[in-house]
Amino acid sequence: KYTPAPFLMAVQGDFLDFNAEAAAKYGFPEFDCAFDRGGIVAVEPSDRPQYAANLASLVKSGGRLLLVTVEHDPTFGPPHNVDEKEVRKLFGKDFEVEMLSREDKMEAEPHWKKRGATRFDEVAYMCRRK
Repeated sequence: KYTPAPFLMAVQGDFLDFNAEAAAKYGFPEFDCAFDRGGIVAVEPSDRPQYAANLASLVKSGGRLLLVTVEHDPTFGPPHNVDEKEVRKLFGKDFEVEMLSREDKMEAEPHWKKRGATRFDEVAYMCRRK
């Protein structure tokens, strides 16, 4: 017998249209935690404020967001460059942001070097909802 875990949820759709109000329709108005790896770096820079606001609306006070971004020459993408300054600008109002790690991925991602990139770092942040 399959019993769905109450802490797992998958919804297909446009995340820019998904916020706490939309999540409440599924019975999950707020989340204890969220994990973003490959989300914000895929979003067009002009849509990032809405993306961050929606994500913030979903994580309850005291909750956590594990955010993984990439940093590289800004002229390349997607994945788009999302540096620490941008992370703090987008999430700093709603979250305490702590950088956890930075890893040089240039050797693991050689196609970036072929495209002319001079750096390609994967950066992880722990964001605690205020």
